[in-house]
Amino acid sequence: MKAATVISVTAAESSESVGGSGHAGYRAMHLLIDAAIPPTPVFRTAATERQYMAFLGDRLRRWLEATPPRVGMTAIQPPIVVVREKIVSGYILLAESHIAAHLDYETMVAHLDIFGCREFEAGVIVGSVERELKLAVVQSRVVDRGLEYLAHSGHDVAETAAIGGLP
Repeated sequence: MKAATVISVTAAESSESVGGSGHAGYRAMHLLIDAAIPPTPVFRTAATERQYMAFLGDRLRRWLEATPPRVGMTAIQPPIVVVREKIVSGYILLAESHIAAHLDYETMVAHLDIFGCREFEAGVIVGSVERELKLAVVQSRVVDRGLEYLAHSGHDVAETAAIGGLP
């Protein structure tokens, strides 16, 4: 089995540098972002800390709402965001797939997962993560996905379908 192609992305890069990666039939993209969370304030009371975590949950909800139209995607439901103690997690279901985020304020690490069944501007998303979520992106990468990409990469799609029991 051929390994996935991984392309590093920065906020300054455009969709041309990502989408123009030379893959004939390139269809789906999976952007994976690992980020560091800057230090948070020290709170005197648990109530103040809960208010701050609710504020962070609202920030994530606003980012999830704003991101799909920026890259030509369509939300098919409002975002779901859960704040539990020092963890903020959320996702939004898209017509093109999904965006999910997990921000752990205990370990100060964030992971974001953006999948689209077609190309999108990964650099736009990376930039918005840094600006709006106030995260320091440590690593971002795009993994090529989709049967059309596999067919053009030398992978035998018919053989894979037969193994999976598909006609």
